[in-house]
This record gives sequence, structure tokens and C-alpha cells, in this order.
Amino acid sequence: MDASENEDGLFGAGAEFGRVEGVRARGARVAIVVGGKVVARASAGAAARAGVREGVEWSGGLAREVEIEEQAERARGRAMTLLSRSMRSEADLRERLERALERGSDADLVREAVERTIARLREAGLVDDDAAARSVARRLARGGPVGEELLERGLDRAGLSGRGDAARDELDGEGAGGEDALYAFALSRARRDVRQDGRGDAAASVRRVAAALGRRGIEADECVRIARRAVAQARGVSEHAIGSEHAIGPEHESGDTLEA
Repeated sequence: MDASENEDGLFGAGAEFGRVEGVRARGARVAIVVGGKVVARASAGAAARAGVREGVEWSGGLAREVEIEEQAERARGRAMTLLSRSMRSEADLRERLERALERGSDADLVREAVERTIARLREAGLVDDDAAARSVARRLARGGPVGEELLERGLDRAGLSGRGDAARDELDGEGAGGEDALYAFALSRARRDVRQDGRGDAAASVRRVAAALGRRGIEADECVRIARRAVAQARGVSEHAIGSEHAIGPEHESGDTLEA
């Protein structure tokens, strides 16, 4: 029996249910025939993943499975484009894929398609939140040592707020975490001050070094403590010669993160 063509899209209006009589290849797509009519068209891959084959019962549930798999193929294509540009967290990828597919589509169907896509990408090793967190840490470390607040902001923006341990391990491996890294950074800034300004205003130098530390997400009291130590060493004097924290400036009260 010749199947009449249905031009109403993936699923035709008033589609019949019954046993699948044929799955006819049309290039990369197939036409699904029930009761002598083409009741749906889909990619060959989507139809196969949904379990469509001759002899199976064509039902509303199977039709929905085919549609979900069609959307999942679209989601995978979009995901691969995004992942080719940069590593993405599951949360970021989920949000972007749902936004890309949601126009004119059933929201529940889109969510299911996106979840399947992400699960398959995870199984293939293409989505890995710990690896993404390590990537964020490496990017932040290119600018110098990374304090807790800067790290948390970076992870939050990437949808990786629960992956701090992996990121901290990466910072330690990069030599960008901990007191030693902070002090080395501060000492480098303090020595640059000496080269540029000689042995001028030590308190001003402490402010500049502390502000640089603050921009790396370090708490204010910690910034001042490390900056005073670094400036003293760069100038070859004792910390007592630099002056007390109260001489550094009122904007550096304990508990605030410095910004400049």
C-alpha cells in the first residue's frame, strides 16, 4: 500500500495509531508509516533511539519519545558548538540549551531532551564539572594569586558553586593559592614600587600593594598584614618602621575586601 504524504511537520494532524508498517529512509531522515499513512518524520538517529521499527505499536508515548530525541539532537548540536569554544558546567550548559530550544516547544519536552543530552555528554566525558572548576581556577590564576572571594565569584558565574575543592586543588598545583603565593605577589608589587618611587611614602606603598591583593579576592585585614610585611622586606626595614595598620587608611577596615 502506498503511504500518503503528510506535510504538517514532524507529526501530522489526526495521526493514526497502530503497528508501524514501515520506516522509510529519506536521506538522513525517515518517514514512519502507520495505516498506510506517514504519521511522522524524524531523523534516522532519533527514530532508532526512540525504538521505532517495523511491527512496534505506534502510540502517543512513542510519538513523544521520537520528538524528545529530535530535540535532543538539536541540543547536542548546540552543545558541541558551545563546548568547542570553552569548557562549560552542567548548569551553564543546561540553561543555554533550554533557552535555545524553548521557543515554540513544550517546556517539559525540552527539559527532558536537555537532560538526556547532558547525561550523554557526561558519559562521554565531554561535560565534567570538576574539570570545568579547574579550568576556572587556571584562568583566574593567570592574573596572580587567587583569594577565596575571587574564586567563589568565578565559580558562581560559571555555575560551579559546589566545586570549590577541585578548584582549590588546581590553585595549589598552579602555585596560586596559599600564603606563600600571596606573599610572593605582594613582594613583587612592593619591589616594583621601590624601583619606581624609590623609598618614598611607605604607607602609600602599603596601600597600593594591599589594594592589588584586594583585587585578587583577599580580605582587607589579610591584605594589609601581607602588604606591610612585603613593603618592609622590599625596603630592607622592619615592619615596625612602616607604621601601624591605623596609618594605612580608613578604607581598609578589617572584614572588607579591598577594591581599587
